[in-house]
Amino acid sequence: MIKLVAVDMDGTFLDDQKHYDKDRFAKIFGEMQKKAS
Repeated sequence: MIKLVAVDMDGTFLDDQKHYDKDRFAKIFGEMQKKAS
């Protein structure tokens, strides 16, 4: 079970316009959940 995800937002989940990239986070989080099972 994943209880906490901590990230540095600069360049990780922000696009070039400094907007939060929800699709990228969802993809990466989904992969993390698969590996944790």
